[in-house]
Amino acid sequence: MEFAWSPVQDAFRASIRDFISANLPDGYDALIREGLGTGPRTVMGKQFSQKLAEQEMLVRHWPVEYGGGGDDDWWNYFIQTEENWAAWEPRGPQYMNTSWIGPSIMRFGTEAIKQAHLPAIREGTVAWCQGFSEPHGGTDLAAMRTSAEPVEGGYRINGSKIWTSYSPSADYIFLLARTGKGRKDISCFLLPMDSPGILVRENPGVVPVGHLNEVFFSDVFAPVESMLGNEGEAWEIVKFVIAYERIGVPFYHMGSALLDHVVAQLQAQDRFDDSHVRAFAARVRAELEAARQISYSVMDERARGMPSSALAQLGRSSNVTSGRSLLDFLSEVLGPEIGDGDGTIESYYRFTLPNGHGAGAHEVVLNAIAQGMLDLPRG
Repeated sequence: MEFAWSPVQDAFRASIRDFISANLPDGYDALIREGLGTGPRTVMGKQFSQKLAEQEMLVRHWPVEYGGGGDDDWWNYFIQTEENWAAWEPRGPQYMNTSWIGPSIMRFGTEAIKQAHLPAIREGTVAWCQGFSEPHGGTDLAAMRTSAEPVEGGYRINGSKIWTSYSPSADYIFLLARTGKGRKDISCFLLPMDSPGILVRENPGVVPVGHLNEVFFSDVFAPVESMLGNEGEAWEIVKFVIAYERIGVPFYHMGSALLDHVVAQLQAQDRFDDSHVRAFAARVRAELEAARQISYSVMDERARGMPSSALAQLGRSSNVTSGRSLLDFLSEVLGPEIGDGDGTIESYYRFTLPNGHGAGAHEVVLNAIAQGMLDLPRG
């Protein structure tokens, strides 16, 4: 197996880095420290994404018939994703739009839904949030309580969602709600966030503003045409989403860049001679590289057109565990110094803390690995 990138791929990566460097706004570092999900950060993400769209770089991986560039080389998309996240994802929530919300609409949406939503996504003018997890059941969809009761012309939705990143400034929510009593009687709705009856409550703290929010739904009317797919089809949609979402954020790439930053800082301060520190750093590096290789294996499945497998869950798990090891390294080696300097280390620390919850609670992911890869019985 060839692990090195080709010269063409290296050149493409360099072009992405150059574009990001040339188009980040003044004061970008301050925006990062405030949190990736703040209102100003989301506005900036739209502006950056529109520049990408103007250069036909935002959805180059989408099919031509949906306004994309028709670039079927998924590795180019993956390289672009890595470099965007290494720069603290200047697209903001647009990464969800282009990686799985848009493709889900292409796959399951009616022509009316495609026409209503895909143009704004490919132009970079809209922000979405994701309404999956709930206070009582976390990411266990079978325990979902948010309900969508049939009424004339649509559904009446009641309930709440939690950990809804970007929701305070999002334009739409990709929402799951229960439409029946059966375990899999769950449906998907695409709703404007300014719909009457939707309330967002922010939960700021050690995690950056804009990430751990709760969204409440009180008699929210969802027109029948807002449903994505058929009633009760959300499980199929979620399986499709997971194949894209589980490795959507390359924490291994962000972590490797931060580890380099911290090691360079320690070396400059003559603090990297300690054998324990060096061994700890080496172990974290090994874990990050293992997560990288697993994630690349998942991408290889996609690039070859293979059906998604439980390997995506393993990729997600390896990103969580390697990220936690890096946090342990930062805590032990730097301690209170995490908050010193330009804010890079502190921003990473705060952003990565909820990593075991976003894109599926780690415990749920481990259960999926046990069943999908180890063929263990359901507990």
